[in-house]
Amino acid sequence: MVVEKLTVTKLVKDIYLIQPPGPDVPGPTSAYLVKDEQCALVETGPEMSAEGILEGIKQIGVEIQFVSYIVPTHVHIDHAGGAGYLAQKMPWAQVVVHSAGSRHIIDPTALIAGTKLAFGEDFVKQFGSILPVPERQIMEVKDDDEIKLGKRTLRIIYTPGHAIHHFAIYDDKSNGLFCGESLGIPRPEDDLVVPVASLPIFDMDAALESIDKMEKLAPEVLFYSHNGMRKNALKYIREAREQIKVFADIIWQGMQAGEDPRQIKQRVKKYLGVDSPEESSDLNLLVGGYMAYFLKKAKKES
Repeated sequence: MVVEKLTVTKLVKDIYLIQPPGPDVPGPTSAYLVKDEQCALVETGPEMSAEGILEGIKQIGVEIQFVSYIVPTHVHIDHAGGAGYLAQKMPWAQVVVHSAGSRHIIDPTALIAGTKLAFGEDFVKQFGSILPVPERQIMEVKDDDEIKLGKRTLRIIYTPGHAIHHFAIYDDKSNGLFCGESLGIPRPEDDLVVPVASLPIFDMDAALESIDKMEKLAPEVLFYSHNGMRKNALKYIREAREQIKVFADIIWQGMQAGEDPRQIKQRVKKYLGVDSPEESSDLNLLVGGYMAYFLKKAKKES
């Protein structure tokens, strides 16, 4: 499925949701423009969505030269795949990336290989290309670094688990948190928070520690990278923690029973209430990520 229509929505405290056309996997990527004396674009989506984001910025009424920062929460294709393209269009802008992921966005060779593993050899048809970001435009950050846009400050919150290069962004003006995929994805039909486990680097222990860290910030709203903004943030944070454990139990029980990945996926689909015989890429990544985590953990403990 492809999202074909651009939508732009003003949310809270000069934060705008830009929902560009692009692939709906595992839900359309939500980009956000944070507006102040300078502006920051949080998430780029894949390259396929980049022109839609530029049009969204124009519809908001912001001149492109005031976008000083491009801030993907991590370097996976549905979050940073368009960073190289947008960096070319905005050569003055800094692309903000955690130090653990900067090399992959400067030279995306390994990122392209991982994307092929996750989405197939022909991923370009679905997402577009992954272009490199010039090293001069890279702004490496670590936990607690700050980006001052004027009267508001964005604070980097390092949140590994889904990926070692993942961070969230805390906005002091809205008391909001751009959480990437560190708090899962709320399903639009029922708000069940589904974890996002990436193959082969998912680390459940780190993910739970990151959730504890985000809960201590006590944000009021969450700006999800898939499926938009949610109020009552603490409810969703606690639900994310619970569901990570629920899915772990389901998948671990299947592994202990000697089931193969196909059978374990059926367990997960039953819990999710999914009747379709098709296996989506996000389901494959979810089950594969958890299984890789448990196998690595067993190996360490043996």
